[in-house]
Amino acid sequence: MNQISQYIYREANKFSGGLISERGARIGDSLVIAPIHGGEKRLILNRTEYTISSKSDFSVDVFANKILIPTVGPSSFSFLLTLEEGERFLLKAQGDIPFKLNGSYGYCSFLERGDRVMIGYTEFLFSPPMARSQPKGSVDIDRRVAQSDLSILLQGETGTGKTTLARTIHQLSGRGGRFVHLNLASFSEGIIESEIFGHVKGAFTGAVKSKDGALLESHKGTLFLDEVDSLPITLQTKLLLFLDSMEFRPVGGSSYRAVDTRLIFASGQRLEELVSDGRMRKDFYFRLASGLDIHLAPLREEENKIEDIMEDFAQKNGISYDRPLITFYKKMSWPGNVRQLLSHLKRKLVMSKRTHFTVDHMDHELEQKDFNRSSKMMSLEEMKRNYVKTIFKKLGNQRSKTLEILQISPPTLRTMLSGTT
Repeated sequence: MNQISQYIYREANKFSGGLISERGARIGDSLVIAPIHGGEKRLILNRTEYTISSKSDFSVDVFANKILIPTVGPSSFSFLLTLEEGERFLLKAQGDIPFKLNGSYGYCSFLERGDRVMIGYTEFLFSPPMARSQPKGSVDIDRRVAQSDLSILLQGETGTGKTTLARTIHQLSGRGGRFVHLNLASFSEGIIESEIFGHVKGAFTGAVKSKDGALLESHKGTLFLDEVDSLPITLQTKLLLFLDSMEFRPVGGSSYRAVDTRLIFASGQRLEELVSDGRMRKDFYFRLASGLDIHLAPLREEENKIEDIMEDFAQKNGISYDRPLITFYKKMSWPGNVRQLLSHLKRKLVMSKRTHFTVDHMDHELEQKDFNRSSKMMSLEEMKRNYVKTIFKKLGNQRSKTLEILQISPPTLRTMLSGTT
C-alpha cells in the first residue's frame, strides 16, 4: 500500500470513529454482480486485488482476479478493488469515469457491507459471508440426534424459535418425507383427533369422504405437533399408544395402520405444571420427555443472541448496522422474543429503505410500547437523552431548531447527543 492510500484509510477510519474498520468489506465477504441483462454472478472475495474492466457484450465474466462487465456505448473503463491495510477493500477509478456508490458519484472510496455500487449499468452488492444453514446463536443439534428416531420436546415462550428449530431438525434428519406442522391449539377438541389420525367415510356427521391425518401425511418424514399442551386428556391416551407401537386406527376405522414418522412436540407452557394441575397425564409427559427435552430461553435471558440474529439478518438482506443499535435492543424485554425482533427488523427494512441500520424513530416507538422491561428500565437521564436524540432527528439534525424547541443550552445539547453524562 502506498502512503496516500495509508493516509486515506487512517483518516477515513478515524473520522468514522472506527466504523470503516468495523463495517468495511473484507476478505471472505460475498459479492453479487448483477448486469442489466443476463444472470447474476456471485463470488467470495478471497483475493487482495481485483481489476474491473469493460467488455463489449452483455455478460459478466470472472477470471481469477479479473472481473469483466458490459459497457454501453464506445467508452471503456477500468477500476481497481484492493485490500488496504490488510483489512478493508478500497475501490478506485483508473480513469475519468466515476462509479456510483449508494447513489453518489465518486472516484475513490472504502466499501462497507451493504454498499451498492453501480459501474455503468452493472450493480455490485457487497455483503457479509453467505448465511449459515444453522444460524449462529441457535440451539446446536447434533446431526446424529437429528438423524435418529428419538422424539423431541421443545419448550419455550412464544416466538423463541420452536418452529424454526423443528424445521432445522427435519432438514438435518435426512428423512425423505414431508415436514408436517400441526398447531393443535388452532382446532376444536372434536376436530383434533381427525386432524392427527384421519377418519374414514361416514365416521361422523359431515365425514362425506375419508381423510388422511397428519400421521399418514408425514410418513417417512417429520410430524411437528405444536402447542401439545392443548391436547385433551382423552387424545393423550390415544397418542401415547401410538408412540409405543407406531400404529394407529383412523377415526371410525376397523384396522390399524403403521407409519414411519419422526415426532417433534412443542409447548409454550412448562409441561410439569400441567401434570401438577391434572391437565396432562403423567405417563404421557414422561413419554414426551423421554427423548430429547430442549428448553428455548426467552430473548431477554440471552441478550447475546440479539447480535447473532442481527448478523444473520444482515447477511440475508445485504445490510449493515451500527453497534449502538445492538446496545439499544439489549435494553428491550422482547415479550415476543425472536419472532418479534425479526418482525421489527423486516418492518425497518421495508419502511426505512436503507442498507445501513441505525437507531431511528421506529426503534423509539417500539421502546415506548415496551411496558415489560422490569430490570431493563431506563434511568431518567437515559430517557432524556433518547428524547433529545429523537427530536434532533425529526428536525433534520438542525441544532439551532433543536435548541429553540427544547429550550436547552448548546453544551447540554452536545452532551445529550454524545450520550455522555
